[in-house]
Amino acid sequence: MTQENSTPNLYQLSSDELVISYITSNKQGQPQLDYQGPRGTLSFTGPELRIEQTTLGTLVTVFLVRTVDTGSVTFTLLVPGVNLAGTGDQPVQTIAIETNNLFSVLQRNTARQTQTYQVYNLIGAADFTSS
Repeated sequence: MTQENSTPNLYQLSSDELVISYITSNKQGQPQLDYQGPRGTLSFTGPELRIEQTTLGTLVTVFLVRTVDTGSVTFTLLVPGVNLAGTGDQPVQTIAIETNNLFSVLQRNTARQTQTYQVYNLIGAADFTSS
C-alpha cells in the first residue's frame, strides 16, 4: 500500500494581472517560480529563490529588478499550508507582494519612505505532481 501525499508541491495561482506557478522541486530537484505579469515573463530556479518558513506560511522571494544605483524590485509569494489529505488539487487563496526598494545616491540624505508595496490577491490550486 502506498502512502498518499498530503503536502502539495505545485501551486498555480493568478490574479487579474499575474500568473504564478511555483513548484517546490522541479525535475532537477530545485524549487522553481514562473512569473507572468507587469514585469514580463520570468522564470527563477534554485538559488535565485529565497525561501523562508514563517508563522504566516512559506515566503518565496525573487528579484524582478536589481540595480546597483537605483534600487530593486522583489516579488514575494506567500505560500500557505495546505493538506491534500490524499485528494486531488485543493483551492488556494493567498497574496503576493511586489516591493520597490528605493535607493538613490542623490537622495540618501533625504527623509522619505524607502520601500513601497503592491499587494496582489491570488487564487488558484495546490496539487501534488510527480516530476
